Amino acid sequence: MGVIRTDKWLQAYVKSSGDTMNRQQKWFIEPLCSLFQTDDVDSLQTYLWQLGLFTPDQPVSEEDLSTWLQLHPWSIVKQEYERLRKKWDGPACKIYLLPLINEPPPLLKQLGEKTGITLSHAIVLLIKPTITKEQLRALTIHEYHHVCRLAYTKENEEKMTLLESICMEGLAEWAVKEELGKQECAVWTRYYDEASSIGWFDHFLKPSLYKEGRKSYHTLLYGDPNKGVPLWLGYYVGFKLIESAASKYTTTKNMLTVDAISLYKCSFYFITVR
Repeated sequence: MGVIRTDKWLQAYVKSSGDTMNRQQKWFIEPLCSLFQTDDVDSLQTYLWQLGLFTPDQPVSEEDLSTWLQLHPWSIVKQEYERLRKKWDGPACKIYLLPLINEPPPLLKQLGEKTGITLSHAIVLLIKPTITKEQLRALTIHEYHHVCRLAYTKENEEKMTLLESICMEGLAEWAVKEELGKQECAVWTRYYDEASSIGWFDHFLKPSLYKEGRKSYHTLLYGDPNKGVPLWLGYYVGFKLIESAASKYTTTKNMLTVDAISLYKCSFYFITVR
C-alpha cells in the first residue's frame, strides 16, 4: 500500500525501444490490469486514454522525464497521503501517478490539467510534470477523501445515487478548502451563484436525486450545454450543499460518516426547494 514508484515505469518506458503502443501497454497498462480486475489490455488502455492518460502519439520524452524527476511528485503525494490518513483515520490504499496527455480536452483543461480515478482500494492520479505542489496536494486531498468516503458508504458506481455522488464530490472539495484554502479549490466551485443554482437544482437534479448508477446521471453531474444542463452542475451543487451543511458538522472528518440524506436535509437546497 502507499504511493507506487511509477517513476521506475516512466524511466523504463523512456529508455526502452520499439513501438510506442506496445511499450505503453508493457510499462503502464499491464501493471494496472489487476487493479482494474481485467485481462483485456487493449480495453483498459482505451479506457485510460478516455480519462486522460498520455497517448502513444504523444509519448513521454527524455525532457519530460527529467522534469518529472525534478518535481518528484511521488514524495509530495506520499507525504500528503500519510498526513491525511492519520488525520482522518483513513484506510490504506495504493496511489499511482501517471502522465496526463499533452493536449487535454476542454474539460480537463478546466480542471487545471489534472484528474484522478478513485477505486475503493486505490487512486490513479493523471498529472503533468509542470503541476505545482499545491495543485498536486489539492488533487490528492480530493481523491483520497473519496477513498475514505467509500470505505464508509461501501458504495459502487452501479448503485450510487445521484445524491450520494454530488455529496461525495462536494465533501471532497470541501476538504480541499479546509486543508488548503478556497484558492486551491477547483474552478467549478466558483462557476455560478447560489440563487441560480437553486432553480437548477429544482429543475434538473431534484427529480433524479435517488437515481442509481453514475453512468445514468453522468450529464447531471458534469453538465451538457447542448442539453441545457449547466456545466459541472452536480459538482457545483454538491460543493454548495456541503458548504451550507458544514455549519452543523463543523469539520470534514465529522462529515465523512454522515449519510447523504442527512447532509441534504441540513442544506439550503432542502430548506429552499420543497
